[in-house]
Amino acid sequence: MLIVITKIYVPPRNQKEILQTLYSLLDLNRKEGGCLNYNIYQEIGCENHYCLIERWSSLKQWDTYFGSDRFKVFMGAMSFLDRTPQITFGTVSSEKKAESLMKRIQEMQPGSDSNGD
Repeated sequence: MLIVITKIYVPPRNQKEILQTLYSLLDLNRKEGGCLNYNIYQEIGCENHYCLIERWSSLKQWDTYFGSDRFKVFMGAMSFLDRTPQITFGTVSSEKKAESLMKRIQEMQPGSDSNGD
């Protein structure tokens, strides 16, 4: 699985246009073959900072998206930013391992019954 995290600062003067473009791409990208998740989040306390998080089944699927017209629209929106986006690529080699880790973290939460009782 490929995870792409894009952090952007959206200048107030272009905020409406950039966000409209990004929101219009959400559903289209989510319907793309191999796209497991595609979301945009606003950073708490920083009204002009946003984070896009994408999960793709494989690098090959993301590469298909990379060559699409939707990606060109995305890059067009990025051209209106004052700052270069921070983009991070990562992979998850085993989703089962991630699920196991999440279960262990949940068991550590206050109020959880880690003994199974």
